[in-house]
Amino acid sequence: MTDGYTVNPDALRADANQFFAEWKDDLTDMKNAIPANLPSHYFSNIPGAQGVYSAYITAAEKLTTYLKDGSEQMDVFGRTLLTTSLIYMVTEGYSEQDIAAVKQELNDL
Repeated sequence: MTDGYTVNPDALRADANQFFAEWKDDLTDMKNAIPANLPSHYFSNIPGAQGVYSAYITAAEKLTTYLKDGSEQMDVFGRTLLTTSLIYMVTEGYSEQDIAAVKQELNDL
């Protein structure tokens, strides 16, 4: 208990490893699934097709960046939760084994 707040390190670890890690992976998978490097001839040679190609590439690049940034933020949130859990556990005198497990979880992210 610290200044009226109770920290549950197990809940922080669960959120980091279950939710934020999964969301990070999901966003990375979505980013990787976007065909952003299509050649222009895939859009045909009919009038206006190259304009569609240009718009598609621009949109794909923006979406890829958006998903990449989101994935990185999920990673940051997960790491922050694990770091907070680790700080609390060290301060509260948790066992070296428990502390080592959280350190390993941080390394695994």
